[in-house]
Amino acid sequence: MKSKAGIFPTLACADYLDLRNQIDIMDRAKVASYHIDIMDGNFVPNYCLNFDYLKAVSSYTDTPCDVHLMTGEVERDIRTSLECGAAAVAFHSERTDLDIPALLRMIKSGGAKAGLVLSPHQAVHELEPWLGMTDYVIMMGVKPGFAGQRFIDDTLDRVRTLSSLRLDKGFPFRILVDGGISFENAAKCVSAGADDLVAGALCIFSKDGGLEENIDRFSACLE
Repeated sequence: MKSKAGIFPTLACADYLDLRNQIDIMDRAKVASYHIDIMDGNFVPNYCLNFDYLKAVSSYTDTPCDVHLMTGEVERDIRTSLECGAAAVAFHSERTDLDIPALLRMIKSGGAKAGLVLSPHQAVHELEPWLGMTDYVIMMGVKPGFAGQRFIDDTLDRVRTLSSLRLDKGFPFRILVDGGISFENAAKCVSAGADDLVAGALCIFSKDGGLEENIDRFSACLE
């Protein structure tokens, strides 16, 4: 039987003024990882978090931090992510100027899990050359760059395609769905083949309930 999906709270949606308390609550709930979005206004038209934030969180909690890089200087920022305590680092595969195998090896040699991000406009098969080297794939359910967006309708089909490819090829990578995850679509993502879900403004950080209550509700959706 497949184990329950991991919950990856995206700290871009947390309350920055109450972050210590919120991390304590999420640690008690045994979330799987803290998702750290780093944007430099280059790769996407937004800025989000930074490496000092990553270092502070990774120093405070034993729960691992995974970094989603949306930046222009990928090699530099992989190196900095590792120095600041990232347990996993993922970058976007659509950049044609990147030596993807070398970057995946860099992450792994730094002792972290190596991930690739699949944006909504990309075909799933574009990742196939590197899936054997990849620990996880972030399947974007929204256009990268901004929280709170509506889940793109064909994401579930894309997760199914990626899951089928994984099965056919015997690859061990995990599938993490990021963006637009809600109480309503979480179970559908898992049924489609997702192993982990990035949880943000539409579920655990929803203003409709407290964080502890929302985590319990979201966790129940995955049972």
